[in-house]
Amino acid sequence: ACRVCVQCGPTPSLDVDALWAVALSEALADPAPLWERAVSGVHTFRSQTSALAAIVPLCDAPVTNCVVKPMPSIDAVEFTLGNGVVACCLRRATPGRVALQAFTLGGSTELDEADECAMCVLDDVVLSAGLSPDLDAVALRELSSASQTRVNTQRHLYHRGLGGSTLTGKFDLLLNLAATRLHLGAERFEVDSTRLAVERTRARLLEEICQRHHDPNFWFGQRARMLSCNGVDIPVLRPVTEEAVRALTTARCARLHTRGFAEAPGKFTFVFVGDLPPDGDLLEMLSSRLGGLATKTDPWTSDGAPSQLPSGFANGVVEEEVLSETAEKATTLIIFHANVCREDAGVAHLEHFLHLEAARRCAQDRMLARLRGEAGGVYSVSVALGRVSLSPHAHITVSFDSDAARQSVLAGMVVDELRKLQQEGPSSQEVLAIRQALKDTHARNLSGEASNSYWLFYVLEAYKGERLGRALGAQHRRDSVEEVVWAASHGYADNVDRIDVTSLKAVFTEHFQIDNYVHLVLKPGVSAQDGTSDTKLAGEAPKNTSRI
Repeated sequence: ACRVCVQCGPTPSLDVDALWAVALSEALADPAPLWERAVSGVHTFRSQTSALAAIVPLCDAPVTNCVVKPMPSIDAVEFTLGNGVVACCLRRATPGRVALQAFTLGGSTELDEADECAMCVLDDVVLSAGLSPDLDAVALRELSSASQTRVNTQRHLYHRGLGGSTLTGKFDLLLNLAATRLHLGAERFEVDSTRLAVERTRARLLEEICQRHHDPNFWFGQRARMLSCNGVDIPVLRPVTEEAVRALTTARCARLHTRGFAEAPGKFTFVFVGDLPPDGDLLEMLSSRLGGLATKTDPWTSDGAPSQLPSGFANGVVEEEVLSETAEKATTLIIFHANVCREDAGVAHLEHFLHLEAARRCAQDRMLARLRGEAGGVYSVSVALGRVSLSPHAHITVSFDSDAARQSVLAGMVVDELRKLQQEGPSSQEVLAIRQALKDTHARNLSGEASNSYWLFYVLEAYKGERLGRALGAQHRRDSVEEVVWAASHGYADNVDRIDVTSLKAVFTEHFQIDNYVHLVLKPGVSAQDGTSDTKLAGEAPKNTSRI
């Protein structure tokens, strides 16, 4: 409340700013913390938390029914509650924040196009519904804002889940919000605010559909998606269509939320990372909030493994040009397919992707030196590794912009450089540089402000692998969650040191197959064709040309 000179510091006589004096008098009149005062004049923090607590009754099962498993190498504890729910808590000296992720197997691969559209907007619809008559959408927003605590539903290709965060000291509120989201009844989707939210969402999506038809990059991306899946137009991967948007209703959203979250909430595995309460308090909180979640058969997958997408990859070298009247330069994509180890392979999965990442860095450095340094034909080159969690497939994409007249020559240089890496491998100096770059990046990740996110990812991926292996009924030895997390964090540098010329040469040979890839180009120009001809393999003339 005092005005202090920034140059001289505090002095014996300090003037009180008039505005601060008013704030001080108000604070003395109402000693409640700021977050407990009325936010909008309608709701208060205390009334909101009381309304939240009334939705899901506390579980009174004794904590003696719980199993506590320490994981000392990663400073974590795994709690198995009386109902079978698993919650892993990793305590880190990052005061101020706690992060949450929860998941269960089964995602978009089990849906049709209309349901996938609804799942994309489900969280927004749920937030507009509120959690109860006493905790409507407005009160829920105020509660989240005042307490800086949030929980959101998430959908992915092979799993679905919850994500959230809170401040130190509000862990019980985070648990309460998570449990409530998993108990949300279908009747909440019948309120007026939910119907209005669905109508607004439909209008927004229909407008986006109209706008994207005039965007050449949109059509270019769709051709890349189609060709990367061997020409199969998989419904859950395609952009939302007008038919799917018009099928979006509150009833569809309610059915999906019930099926995906509320019907078998005990199938979710929970991971918490950050400034957590002591273990004794943790167990009591977890048991009271999550110990009552129902653990019957998951209706999404019937407790089985998630379905795989019905797609393959192009055979041979598939080339296609997309001509655009508005494009100024040529944009080139050269896409390779890689069969990869999934998370259920444990430490082998980590080592596999570490070598893929090292090869990606090596290829990008080589392409940049060749195409920009020697040829002077590009400003930058990107080599990206793309994959969704729990998928056995990945795509490696080389992309660059250039003058249209030089595009073909530059693309040939990319293939030539990859051929050299397959035949000779990288140099020892390149391997040493890549090792150091990987170690430096990892060290920055674990020491930065976002370090909780990396630890959360390590633990979550380990549990996904464990759950997938169990669903598949694999007979081979599965690495423990603790072992996998340790290898991804503390053991990372040792794994990096095992990267050498021979192992990278093998990666280039296996995953950068220069006789089996997609070559897609967006070029300036106008075509006389209607864009309906079939894509041609290299060596067959003419290659397919589409016009935008």
